[in-house]
Amino acid sequence: MRYTLNAAGPLAGVAYELDAEYVGHREERQNADGRTYVPLPAATREVHALHINAEDHVADYVRYAAQLGYAYDRRGAAGRRARFSWVGSRRTGWNRRSAPPMPVPPRAARPAR
Repeated sequence: MRYTLNAAGPLAGVAYELDAEYVGHREERQNADGRTYVPLPAATREVHALHINAEDHVADYVRYAAQLGYAYDRRGAAGRRARFSWVGSRRTGWNRRSAPPMPVPPRAARPAR
């Protein structure tokens, strides 16, 4: 769900995202050594995220998008999220995007510099 704050100039908005997967049954098997393993190690998750978005055209053929937010997994952890991407048209010969939104670890878990 997205609400646009500013449609003129840089497009700015606020978005809510729900990403959920509920695992009802996990198959467990044994290998030849007798060890138990899970063929598809899926886990139940329910991530609620709130983001602030901004995007605009730098030129006729170059566009950027930035997103900052916070995500909370009701079944696991929580953390800050960030994403940035820039895209050029085919005539420029390049197209770069960042990875999907990734949680940023809390300050206590970050390595010291």
